[in-house]
Amino acid sequence: MKTLAEFKEYFKDEFSTDKKMYNRGLKRAEKIANIFRIASVTFGLLFSIVIIALAFSHFKYIYVVCVFGVIIFGILLGLSFYDMFIKEDIKERFENEDKPTLVSSILEKDFEYLQKGRIGAQEIKDSKLLPNFDEMDGEDLVKMKCKGAVLTANMTFSDVILKEIVKQGDSVTSEDIYSGFFLVVDFGKNIKCDVDVNTGKMKGMNMFSTESTLFNENFEVFCKDTKTAEKLFGAGVMLAMLNLKLTTGGEMKLRIRENKLYLCIDRELFSFNIEKKVEFESIRNIYDELSGIERIVREIMNRYEKNELSKKDK
Repeated sequence: MKTLAEFKEYFKDEFSTDKKMYNRGLKRAEKIANIFRIASVTFGLLFSIVIIALAFSHFKYIYVVCVFGVIIFGILLGLSFYDMFIKEDIKERFENEDKPTLVSSILEKDFEYLQKGRIGAQEIKDSKLLPNFDEMDGEDLVKMKCKGAVLTANMTFSDVILKEIVKQGDSVTSEDIYSGFFLVVDFGKNIKCDVDVNTGKMKGMNMFSTESTLFNENFEVFCKDTKTAEKLFGAGVMLAMLNLKLTTGGEMKLRIRENKLYLCIDRELFSFNIEKKVEFESIRNIYDELSGIERIVREIMNRYEKNELSKKDK
């Protein structure tokens, strides 16, 4: 995976053509929209004066003039939002063409990316992290490998929307009950540390507090065995989880059972943030989230490998 500096350099060099095209389009659209805003205001004032004058003169066809005037004013007013239509067009193009390229440039190798793909429903149900649902949708499916000294983790994640079918009398509606990110990791080996984070206490699990006050304020941890939990929650793992929560701004839940790790983050689906210009900060959250996910997995792998290797040395 690229470093932040490498990704920034990629954006500066490889993405510069698209960035310039987007920014030229946005600037031109803003100019056109401003022209129509001025025109609509000017026409509105002049039209008001004309209508008042016609009313005083008892003009016979004043209603016809009013209809045509309102139609013209409506057209001018609609065109004054031209820049908003262009922004939506740029967002759509980014989603369909540029986002896959940017994701691929970050991950570099050993990955598969499907923009219209999503994680399987059964994997979400197996995690028991999220409420029961009737329907689901999703996008931005990524499958990648994270290789360590002992483990090779197979990571699968995507954005998902879970829905519940609600019946009220004769009407049937679909309501969103979860929107966010979902990750499942198969470490290939039982890492021997059953842990729940922010899930609420389950049978057989005990509350665990780390040495970090900041971590304890943000995450409620439960485990079966405190000794293995102490080995897992080193400074690297805790910092990675705190950083990812800060990056996404959503509520994070995590569960580890045998060889599987499940993680979900309740947050809005990724949106290409466009104001007046397309800059690096518009897309930085793509990098921050992908790198944050990988860092958590890699830090957990490092803790496991360090403990396993130290056992062999003894």
